Amino acid sequence: FGYRFAPDIGAGTLKNLVSTHPDTINKLKKAWEEKRIEFVNGTYSQPYLQLWNIWDQEKQFEIGLKTFEELFGQRPTVYAAQEIALHPGLPKILKKFGYRYAIHRSQNLGTTPVDNRVLIDWQGDDDSVITTLPAHSSHSEKSADSIYESFPKSIWKTIKGELPFAAFTNLIDQTSIGTYKEEVVRTS
Repeated sequence: FGYRFAPDIGAGTLKNLVSTHPDTINKLKKAWEEKRIEFVNGTYSQPYLQLWNIWDQEKQFEIGLKTFEELFGQRPTVYAAQEIALHPGLPKILKKFGYRYAIHRSQNLGTTPVDNRVLIDWQGDDDSVITTLPAHSSHSEKSADSIYESFPKSIWKTIKGELPFAAFTNLIDQTSIGTYKEEVVRTS
């Protein structure tokens, strides 16, 4: 199906993880090299960007992307964030740091306009443009731990022609999903 897991993990968290779990970082590096995963976001600490001044936002990307390069030899080129972080000045920042795409969806404490086109050109307040996956009417990003229950609805909307394709976005902490909780208990 071409499905790729796209972890949204702050670079600072990964930097701390390497000292205690280097094997995990090596496995993630190999999976990324093999294109089985693709890290998104790229900031150092996943901040609520619109609450920070531009200099601090840019530092988040500068230090975060440098950390990704040090750990993995590559950096994210897609920006996605589960928290509220989208704002009119973001396309300019993303273009400045070499991002190719963005995902215009928000699961926690935010919303984005619905647009059922395949991709849109997100135009920032300075006319910078970045190719973006918009929030579709299925709102898979809002389904959280019931993401698998929303599959039939999204697929049906695609078949009926309401959506150009089914794009599932599950922006949620792993610890919030029942299956993961069960796995943590089972392996502890």
